[in-house]
Amino acid sequence: MRRIFYILVTIVFVGFAAQSLQASSIEVTDEYDFKLALDYARTANIDTIILTTPGGVYTTTDTMHLPILEPLVIMAKSGLAEPPILTNSDANGEVLDILRIYADFTVEGVIFDGGHERSHGMKYALRCDNDTERGYTVDPDADINVKNCIFRNFFQDKDPTKDGHVFKVAKVKVGTVRFENCFIENTGYEAIRLSDTEKWATDKTCDSLIVRNCTFVNIDAEGIRFYADKDTATADAYVLLEHLTFYNSATRVIYIKNNEGTIARDIIVANSRVSGHGRDDFVMQIQNKGSTISHVDTFQVTTLDGTYNPDQLIYVSKNEGRGVNKTTIWGFDPQFKDAANLDLTLLSGSHAYYAAHDGSALGDLNWATETPTVIPFNYQIEGNGHLEFDPELQGRSYDPNTTVTVTAVPDSGWEFKEWQGDLSGSDNPATITVDAPKNITAVFVMGTAIDDPNSIVRDFRLDQNYPNPFNPQTTISYNLPCKSYVQLVVYDQRGRMVKTLVNGVQNAGSHQITFNAGNLASGIYFYRLTDGQHRSVRKMLLMK
Repeated sequence: MRRIFYILVTIVFVGFAAQSLQASSIEVTDEYDFKLALDYARTANIDTIILTTPGGVYTTTDTMHLPILEPLVIMAKSGLAEPPILTNSDANGEVLDILRIYADFTVEGVIFDGGHERSHGMKYALRCDNDTERGYTVDPDADINVKNCIFRNFFQDKDPTKDGHVFKVAKVKVGTVRFENCFIENTGYEAIRLSDTEKWATDKTCDSLIVRNCTFVNIDAEGIRFYADKDTATADAYVLLEHLTFYNSATRVIYIKNNEGTIARDIIVANSRVSGHGRDDFVMQIQNKGSTISHVDTFQVTTLDGTYNPDQLIYVSKNEGRGVNKTTIWGFDPQFKDAANLDLTLLSGSHAYYAAHDGSALGDLNWATETPTVIPFNYQIEGNGHLEFDPELQGRSYDPNTTVTVTAVPDSGWEFKEWQGDLSGSDNPATITVDAPKNITAVFVMGTAIDDPNSIVRDFRLDQNYPNPFNPQTTISYNLPCKSYVQLVVYDQRGRMVKTLVNGVQNAGSHQITFNAGNLASGIYFYRLTDGQHRSVRKMLLMK
């Protein structure tokens, strides 16, 4: 069989070479032991293996794990009626992982099935770990990219009481880890785990972790568990967790420890269940300064004692009380199409539409496929204060023709001045009927009775841009009361983000930045400054 396989791939190789000087990919069917394909790719300097059998099972009976020793891409051939399947059929039933990664690796369009009938039951789909017996070591700069894949049924030995992970980095360091557009179902422990930094001497376990547009179903511990080291003097990884859906999983879905600057946003957590590992004490926690959590919807989520308080269960610790944008933590029904059968498509009436930080939908955007019937309702705040809505604003939208009472509540030392946009005047409260997309701005000004005017300089402050109107450049000045993670973002009148000017940690004091709008059309724009605890918005006019 080995000889037949080599003849086959050699024919493919030669056929490809007839069209180019050097072949870099081979097409492989599921007829042969998949380890032969990996061995051939390594010895022939092939960098891409294309799986061509629709729904085919690619596996090995070899008693060693399948190693990725050189940079490699494994991908499904475009246009297959069904995705190919990767599993492991170790004859001894002892191998724990489907693929062991030592070098740059990309996989796309593949199903990883840990509980397949031809497998003994895998603990890991993908693992990065040294093999001291064979002398294999993980490249500390290895990048792992996982795109458009399905992972299912990872329980060691097919025992639902045992552990199972989709991805683990174990006592090694890698480069960038990226999961995008993946569906992960049924794991016995954390789905994505990079948390061994407290078990060995290292300053980080990866350079970056990006998880975007992914769905997690029936995960028995965190969907994502990540640890940085405890040394605050060393640089931490860039961690971005964005547009994620968690369903029927342990209450605790995200735990990020000791990492500065983590961003978690645009997330739906629904129908939590009791974890077999005791992961039901909070929904998500990230740690250290500069970290933020925003735009999260939780529905039918409770802890073991039956309570749920988002102020206590969604939080950033070790960050001086900042980091959670409480105005974007909601608890409405996301309105899945058929959750019982894992069709998590957002119905057209779902208020998850328009509720993300960029005006798109919350959760995995692969489920946001219907035309929404809800109407977007965007608000901005100029100065310091907040708004209250009756009926309560669900996400960033209302049902059509809802009449809303809006009350402007100034912070201490500030006064409400006026409404701008689709509301005008100074009535407070004010009413508005949401019969079309609405954009309103509440303008707060500093009060006249301030005991110590000099104290204002030490406050959080966003100044009016100068010049205003402008063409095409203007300067934006602001003041920070303390060192914090800062975002300065420009939006158009529809609430769509057009430019991020600042996104990082800055020291206390006065700051300036120049905004060049040379590529934008004339009109009104808004710029918003946030530091995790405060938020301020101002309006500017571009005239070309």
